[in-house]
Amino acid sequence: MKKNFYFIFILFCGSYFSCSSNSTKLKLSAREWIKTASIYQLIPNKLSKEKVLARPDIIKSHLNKVGCNVISLISFFPIEDGGNNFNPGNSYASIAYNKVNPMHGSFEQIKSFIDSMHLKNTRVLIELDMSITGPAHEWRKQYPEFYLSNEIMKNSQYNQDYIKLNFNNKSLQKEFLDILSYWFDKIDHDGYILHNTNAVPTEYLEKIIKACNSNASKVCIVDTDNEETRSINQFHGILNRQLYALFDKMNVDSARSSDFIPLFQASNTSNFFYVNYCHSIAIDFKEQAMVLKFPNNYKTMQFLCRVMPGVPMLLIGEEEPIYERLNPFSPNPAPLISLYNADFLRLLNITRTFSPTTQCGVLKNQPKIVSSSEEVLCFSREYENAKDVYFINLKSDKRLFTINNDFLMYKEKFRGSDQSFHKNTDYTLFNHQYLYLSTRI
Repeated sequence: MKKNFYFIFILFCGSYFSCSSNSTKLKLSAREWIKTASIYQLIPNKLSKEKVLARPDIIKSHLNKVGCNVISLISFFPIEDGGNNFNPGNSYASIAYNKVNPMHGSFEQIKSFIDSMHLKNTRVLIELDMSITGPAHEWRKQYPEFYLSNEIMKNSQYNQDYIKLNFNNKSLQKEFLDILSYWFDKIDHDGYILHNTNAVPTEYLEKIIKACNSNASKVCIVDTDNEETRSINQFHGILNRQLYALFDKMNVDSARSSDFIPLFQASNTSNFFYVNYCHSIAIDFKEQAMVLKFPNNYKTMQFLCRVMPGVPMLLIGEEEPIYERLNPFSPNPAPLISLYNADFLRLLNITRTFSPTTQCGVLKNQPKIVSSSEEVLCFSREYENAKDVYFINLKSDKRLFTINNDFLMYKEKFRGSDQSFHKNTDYTLFNHQYLYLSTRI
């Protein structure tokens, strides 16, 4: 009965989340709407054979299934076919930054799509790679000085510097800022996710973030995570590569609870927020599908992405999951048939929406380690009278652990059953098992 009640509650929350008035929400600053954001990375032609940006109802219906309220568009700009010799298969290798990808629809359709998403309380981000273009990009002929090299071949191989951008060039810096402003003016989207920003000088990256922040409702997310970027005195997001590196360590049983403490400490700031992810189109292209790389712990990774400080991000296909790589150049959609993980992800994402203990940027809800175990990560997060506790086995076999505090009469989130855990008592979690306890239903 409790379980049924809980899922009815989640469905009600999802309906409220989808249908409540957008008049106030769309005026929120990025600092506010990021608190409850859950990002869905979408390659539009992977969702349906139709040009789905002309069918916002299809996209919104799918977002509701996974509980996401922000879309991030991959391959928004025109890209070459997958056969060029410099960056074959790269979905970010744009050949023009002033046009939209015709595979996804016309300019008018995309503008209408973003307006429709806003009416449905859904925000839209655009992704691009700051390090490269496709070799057929118009800049390659018009502005060869924008690139690191003009040599096509080097040592009998295709020279990667031929398509790599040189952001020490001041003219390129100005041109790129103009591009970002152009799209804000044209389609009123909600921000950018910028990849390979390590190719950009920090002072210029700060200018980009500041330009995005000139409108308080917009956001800029970058993937450079170092002390200089974290210290930029402008609100921005950072793709959490450190957390992904810990997932790699979990996969070979070398992750320790203490490895997570620096992430907890770094997130205790109002300057930036982390974007937590388990997979990306770049990883998918270079390595393999997530479920093949992490066959035993991918759901534990999804769980951590949603209970760690930050904003969770989901790549299309993770809700299935799918066992093949995504091909952005193929017209065939991804095989999203059973959506095996969708209910699990929806529950966690929507819970974040209504739970200040796990919302992003709430400094009072920072994690506190509650165990000395290095094999089982145990931490709590609380806000006012609400408190959550998480136990996550980082190892691929059964582990014992004890806790430092009593947690009495908590609700186990997935079943709604009452649970009490006592300090200095041995408890067991099986391989990559996790528990989510809460003082709320």
